[in-house]
Amino acid sequence: MTLGVAINRFALFLMEMHQVVPTVRDLANRHVEKLGIGLVILGIVMLVGSTWHYLHVGRTIDDESYRPSIKVMVGTAIAIGLIGGSTLIWLF
Repeated sequence: MTLGVAINRFALFLMEMHQVVPTVRDLANRHVEKLGIGLVILGIVMLVGSTWHYLHVGRTIDDESYRPSIKVMVGTAIAIGLIGGSTLIWLF
């Protein structure tokens, strides 16, 4: 969520810089604000999901029926890797 807020604030800086220095092109940074909002929403969704997962794991440990979910772990890692990779490509 913090990265989303930082990107969103940076987008505002770029818009203000474009007004001060008209030669600065903002074609590549047109959707930066939406990216920041998306990352904040993703952070909130992950917060809710991780809280649910924590409570679920706690209940299953208490019931002595805990089985780790490999698919959720690998899926989350792949999703975060893809988002991080796309952000890295955007930065270059």
